[in-house]
Amino acid sequence: MSVISIKTAENFENRPTSVLLLDFYSDLASGNFSNFQDLYAEDVHFEDPTHAINGKDRLKNHFLTLYDNCDSCSFKFHQTIDAGSEIFLAWTMSIRHPRIRGGKTVRVEGSSFIKTQDRQVIYHREYYDLGSLVYENLPVFGWITRFIKSRLAR
Repeated sequence: MSVISIKTAENFENRPTSVLLLDFYSDLASGNFSNFQDLYAEDVHFEDPTHAINGKDRLKNHFLTLYDNCDSCSFKFHQTIDAGSEIFLAWTMSIRHPRIRGGKTVRVEGSSFIKTQDRQVIYHREYYDLGSLVYENLPVFGWITRFIKSRLAR
C-alpha cells in the first residue's frame, strides 16, 4: 500500500490508476471528460447517497448532468491510498449550484472507495453527508436541519 501524489509519473501509460483518477476529477472543474472513456469500465457500478448507477454510458450521462447544472464544482484531495486494485480518496468538494444556499459555495467533506481491474474503475462508491450538501442549505428546512443537528450534538 502506498500514498500517491498527483505529481508522479510523466506519461499516461506508466501512471497509476489513482493518479489518473485525481487528474480526471481535477479536470472536471473545467468540463473535461476526455479521460472518462479509458478510466471507467463498460460495466462500472457507481453509488453515492442519492444514486446507484450501472454502466459507463449511464454514469457519464449522470456526471454530465450534474456538472451542467452546477455553476462550479471542484475537489481538493487530502489523502490517496492506493492498494493496487483498491483505491481510497479523501476529499473536500466545493460546489456552487443555483438552488443550493442561493448559489453560494458549499464545501462538503467526503471520500471515495474505488475498485479497479485492468486499470479501469469497476466499482466507485462515494461517501458524504447528504445533509451538509443539500438539507442544511435549503431555505427553512436548512434552519431546521441545523437546529436538530446542534441539539443532537449536546
